[in-house]
Amino acid sequence: MKFLRSRYLLVMLFMLFRLFNVTAAASNAIKAGYFSNPPFVYLEEGVLKGVNVELWNEQAETQLYQTTFVPFENEQALKQAIAMDSVEVGINAFSLNEGLIKNHQISVPTHINPIGVATKYDFKHRSWFNAMLEIVSFDFIKVAVIVGVVIFLFGFLMWLAEKSKNSNHFDNSRKGLVDSFWWSAVTMTTVGYGDKYPVTFSGKVIALVWMFTAMIIISSLTAGITMILTVSNLSSGITTVEDLSKLDVGVVKNDNADEFISEYISPYRYETIEKAMIALDNEKIDALVHNQAQLTYFIRANKIHKEMEVLPVELAKEITCFIYSDAFKLKRQTDAALIKVIDSPVYDHFLATEGLKK
Repeated sequence: MKFLRSRYLLVMLFMLFRLFNVTAAASNAIKAGYFSNPPFVYLEEGVLKGVNVELWNEQAETQLYQTTFVPFENEQALKQAIAMDSVEVGINAFSLNEGLIKNHQISVPTHINPIGVATKYDFKHRSWFNAMLEIVSFDFIKVAVIVGVVIFLFGFLMWLAEKSKNSNHFDNSRKGLVDSFWWSAVTMTTVGYGDKYPVTFSGKVIALVWMFTAMIIISSLTAGITMILTVSNLSSGITTVEDLSKLDVGVVKNDNADEFISEYISPYRYETIEKAMIALDNEKIDALVHNQAQLTYFIRANKIHKEMEVLPVELAKEITCFIYSDAFKLKRQTDAALIKVIDSPVYDHFLATEGLKK
């Protein structure tokens, strides 16, 4: 009799345990909506991949969530489903802005995605003409004036030293003074025609000092001009938004980069990143402004890294996050789990897998 009672109790405990697990699983069953948005969320050979997919799955595993992924056509459709509580969470990289905060429950920030610039690999923003304009800058003019004054000074000193004893080259006249300036200029440039030269001791000392001084001046000027021309030849010349104002710039229509860059210039707008990249390849635009993650992914996925490059420029920073429905009751614990994953080396691995970790 005691054996039967014990067996009955074990059966009851097992049934209660099973009931508890079923209830817990039901309460942790979550519908997560997504739309194609590589490298954060995308389908590859029927498998859902991307940084945000891995991030969600990693935290869901620690929380024992049973996730069902629900596809949507675009961002607007997913946001509508979230608003109607059809799905509990949207796992795309939603840009964290005032409008998103007003209309949706948001997660902790999941990624900082800079707005960057892509160009053709051999693009050179600065032509030789623009490089020369940079050389002939206000600072260059100041240096040229100073050099001119030094040339005048040494020429004048030579004329004073030679005018009374070297009338053949630097006579005591206006022509002799002009000849001394000529001597000073050709000596500085190391041309050294030899048509004018000093004969007095003081004149030779002045000439010796000027030769060494001129060597330093010429070396400095040559190094400066060479550096400007080299940088001009190797660099795209795009470092700020102001640099883009001189170019034909493309954006993806209604993208955050479109909203950002439109405050400064009027860009060419394209429906998709694919169309914008085609325009860039055909040189209809000089540069494409878009978020760096998608630019990097597109170039890597299409194996066009020899034709296109993402410049090391960050025009602005875009913070992204997940969004939750109002009916989602697990927001706090989900956010805590997300932070734990983001702060771990696992998340760096997710980024590196998609080519986003430098």
